[in-house]
Amino acid sequence: MIFHFHFFMNGWVQLLVASPALIIGFNYFGKSGFRSLLDKNPNMDVLVSLGSLSAVVYSLALMFMHGNEAGHLFFETAVTIITLVLLGNNIEARALSKTSIQMSSVASLIPEIAHKFAYGVYEDIPVDRIASGDLVLVNEGEKVPADGEIKEGEVEVNEAALTGESAPIYKTIGDKVLAGSILVSGNLTMHVEKTGKETLAGQMNKWIKSAQAEKPVIQKLGDRVGGIFVQVVVSIAVITFLVNYILDVSLEDSIMRAIAVLVVSCPCAMGLATPTAVSVGLGMAAKKGILVKGGLALEKFATVKVLALDKTGTITTGDFLVDNFVAHNGEAAEVKNTVWQIEKRSSHPIAKSISKNYADWNLKDISWEKIEEKKGYGMLAIDAEKNEYKLGSFRFGKNENLPKADLYLWKNEELMASFSIKDEPVSNLSSILHYFKELGIKLFLISGDSKAKVASTVEGLPFEQVHAEVLPSEKMNKLEDWRKLGSTAMTGDGINDAPALAAADVAIVMGHGSDLSKQQADFILLDKGLHKLQDAHKISKITLGGIKQNLFWAFAYNVVAIPIAALGYLNPTWAALFMAMSDVVVIGNSLRLRWVNLR
Repeated sequence: MIFHFHFFMNGWVQLLVASPALIIGFNYFGKSGFRSLLDKNPNMDVLVSLGSLSAVVYSLALMFMHGNEAGHLFFETAVTIITLVLLGNNIEARALSKTSIQMSSVASLIPEIAHKFAYGVYEDIPVDRIASGDLVLVNEGEKVPADGEIKEGEVEVNEAALTGESAPIYKTIGDKVLAGSILVSGNLTMHVEKTGKETLAGQMNKWIKSAQAEKPVIQKLGDRVGGIFVQVVVSIAVITFLVNYILDVSLEDSIMRAIAVLVVSCPCAMGLATPTAVSVGLGMAAKKGILVKGGLALEKFATVKVLALDKTGTITTGDFLVDNFVAHNGEAAEVKNTVWQIEKRSSHPIAKSISKNYADWNLKDISWEKIEEKKGYGMLAIDAEKNEYKLGSFRFGKNENLPKADLYLWKNEELMASFSIKDEPVSNLSSILHYFKELGIKLFLISGDSKAKVASTVEGLPFEQVHAEVLPSEKMNKLEDWRKLGSTAMTGDGINDAPALAAADVAIVMGHGSDLSKQQADFILLDKGLHKLQDAHKISKITLGGIKQNLFWAFAYNVVAIPIAALGYLNPTWAALFMAMSDVVVIGNSLRLRWVNLR
């Protein structure tokens, strides 16, 4: 239409040429807009449909009244509106796919083939045919097909895709390996524990698919405002037409100004404000080895007022060493064997460290009739001869005159052994805690460990409250009390932390934590080390800040653009272009977040 070719001045030719775009546009935007009206929650597609439909109806009316002498028709305006808005949607889809590339790649981490040991030989089978309990060979350069434990071999493993840790990790017999990690050097034989969807990679993929299902509070507010906004804009468009026409503006110009108001104010940018920023935030977290349940978790952590932390395995390394082991009854070797046989069946960090670091205590297997973990106490075991063993804290025993130690072993209520545990604080702990302290977040430590151990660990650290010798149920009660001070976050890793994690507004679990505690998690810090907690909070704040910036620009754009369109300084074609540009601004601002330096 720019060059005014005579052939295209014919209205019927214009309608014919415009028809494909109009059919596609009305099928796409018209259906969506009509459904939103039926739901009594009009969306942005209502404005696009009304704007383009108004241009078409007005042009058809002129043609029927005046034929080819109708003057200026506006089929190209309707086509341009539809094309530019579809272009904006396409830009949005591409942007969202780029920000999600790190997370979506999780699904392709697990290899297709596994080398399963069966009948004395290794057989290549599809990975979905291996099961828990199988022995699997993994060669240098290959991906690990399942989560499990190394039975043979010494290897260096790259877990960067899962934990964000770029340096290869040395692992040997008894260490855990994760599906999707890559053997940089060495070969191993592993005992399969979890496959497919049950692996960490499978759980990550499950979380990724549902990560944006639960909308942040700020997005819900934007959606409510958007629903009202559509109704307000339609009213402004009607008023624009009436006022202009009453003030002797031509019918044609009055209609065009009303259409321009409808088109320029399409709140696409408001719809993009939250999901684009959240997608970027989730991608940033995944690259750092932080698994996040969704945008709501990011928003909640960004505004948290209280941060409670467990001690063992959270602010300490979780790699424990036995100190001052005393066998009170029986041979020391036999007693140590009993301790090892019980601890290897526990998921507690202390138990894992003992079973890993003291494999030489393993003399012979014990046949257990019953063995279970008692939250806040320790392990209760009954052997085939009906002997009852208790291994855990002082709370487990009835003897009040116990020697000073951290853990005790009783056999039929008789003290068999006592020993202490040494555990070092994580590196940079003080600077990590001061980061939160400087933001005005209250820091509380809550531990089931002894008062002496807790006191020696927290000396010089900026905790406002310190609670030791706390049972799991008491941890939960503490979290519920602290919610009166504001939104709470709890960081832990063990089974005994699960009730407190459930009671907190934000549950953060260390990657080496128990499966039960991970079920409560909003965040899982996959790489061992508390520095990921600081990264998670920074990413949450960056994401929430990006959402607020996006919403500001989306609203500011409409506040400026609507009056300009109503006064006739913006025709519908330019209005559609400017509306599409508002999407680009919001998407660009979200993508900008990817390059923010967390340090």
